[in-house]
Amino acid sequence: MNLTIEAAQYRLAADLRVAGCATPALDARLLTGFALGFDETALITQAKQPMEARQLKKLKSLAKKRLAGCPVSRLMGAREFYGLPFQLNTATFDPRPESEHLVSAMIEKAAHFTAPRMLDLGTGSGCLLIACLTHIKTAYGLGVDISMRALRQARINAAMHGLRGADVGARAFFRQSNWLRSINMQQEQFALILCNPPYIPNAIIAQLAPEVRFYDPVRALAGGADGLGIYRLLVPQLAAYLVPQGWVGFEIGQGQADYLVDLLKKYAFSDIEVKNDLAEQPRIVLACKP
Repeated sequence: MNLTIEAAQYRLAADLRVAGCATPALDARLLTGFALGFDETALITQAKQPMEARQLKKLKSLAKKRLAGCPVSRLMGAREFYGLPFQLNTATFDPRPESEHLVSAMIEKAAHFTAPRMLDLGTGSGCLLIACLTHIKTAYGLGVDISMRALRQARINAAMHGLRGADVGARAFFRQSNWLRSINMQQEQFALILCNPPYIPNAIIAQLAPEVRFYDPVRALAGGADGLGIYRLLVPQLAAYLVPQGWVGFEIGQGQADYLVDLLKKYAFSDIEVKNDLAEQPRIVLACKP
């Protein structure tokens, strides 16, 4: 007798637990649903149904790759972020829940403006910008990235969420740029600039979990010898791209808050705020242009 959907899911969860997976039940549920093309409701209502041979074969293939260390998001080609689905490719960073704090902070600061224009530096999948624009209905945004493959994915995600198209109502735009290089400060000014830069010290990358170092693009991780290189590059330039009283928001890594706060003060930013993540670690730094 074939395994039921429920039994196959439980068996996979047990295998993942033995392998040391941090979230075995969640991963098993997501992969089982993906293999079957089922949503959460269908997984529950059809739990006692036997799996077809082709379905079980697909689930076993997914399980083998997951047990070898491939993240669930990479196997599914998608990740939920800020309550929204985002497709991924190998050129895009896999969004993390910690980055949702940056979106929340930008949504809060957007309340100071009638129709804010936003800039997302190193946009990747576009998740930060798209999540912001979905919740800030009057905003427009530009996402830039050096990778054309990442930009193609960002455009697909924006279209999926109704923010991009040929109509005049499009609110999300994307452009290839090496950080600020392709942006004309004389013609383009922004109320909000957000950035989740690469901030891992180069020497640490080899010590990261396999799910990170083997599957996230190195370009999205490597922040130079001390992890602070991109902050040093961007902060001196940012004021020229902000409207008066505009805000910049950065995600940061462990132990980087004090350095970034001092750097922002050096370049005359004011009202600097450091916000913690759910683990009570400094995660976001915000600052206002005088």
